[in-house]
Amino acid sequence: MLIPQIIRTKISPPRTSARALERERVTKAFDEIKNYRLTLLQASTGYGKSTSLTYLSQTLNPVIWYQ
Repeated sequence: MLIPQIIRTKISPPRTSARALERERVTKAFDEIKNYRLTLLQASTGYGKSTSLTYLSQTLNPVIWYQ
């Protein structure tokens, strides 16, 4: 019987890049997320979903990350 292995990068938030910009308007909108048990974020490629959620994950505890 094979036991599936979980790739660590799929379950932990990515590191923030020194070049990434924190978007103040998005950060303020994410303050509302703390009021809900589950939040789904959907947008096209390149809109900064992972980057924004990485910043958010640094302020929330606990965080479950699955990509």
